[in-house]
Amino acid sequence: MREYKNKKHIVLFYDSEQDLPIRQYQKFNKNLMISSEVGNTITDFDQRETKINKFLKAGLAKEALQEQQNKRQCFYNAIQEYSPSNIATAYLVYSINGRCYTKKDEQGIKQILDKLDEIGFSERASKEVNREVKKKLMNRLDYISLISFLTTLSVLILFVWLIIKLVLKLF
Repeated sequence: MREYKNKKHIVLFYDSEQDLPIRQYQKFNKNLMISSEVGNTITDFDQRETKINKFLKAGLAKEALQEQQNKRQCFYNAIQEYSPSNIATAYLVYSINGRCYTKKDEQGIKQILDKLDEIGFSERASKEVNREVKKKLMNRLDYISLISFLTTLSVLILFVWLIIKLVLKLF
């Protein structure tokens, strides 16, 4: 668990998405993906516009159209005050001031977000919590990628060795 202190308030977070119950894990990841791929801020909206222009200049109309749809969704998220990043953070909350939050349906997430807001938990702190969890995830993925690479390399070396043996037997 990761502890966040703000004045007299203490929030305990799961420090790895791997420790979340299965459904919370899925919803945490879904909201992080929405946050990174669509967004909900004016900055995200502007980035979408920039991407659209780049795609159009490169003659990539299909990609520009997809970005246009993402931009619309980003705008909708902003006007609905829907923050997938903050929702992802709420899924990581274990307890606030000693009270455990196990109910993580729509109403439960709203209660967690309201409580975090009430105690002054900032947008910056929310992003920091998500960033730390993503960093651990990326480190695990780097390790898994390295293992996959080494396994593939071993198989390739074995395959080349067998071909060389076969060729030497033929001559």
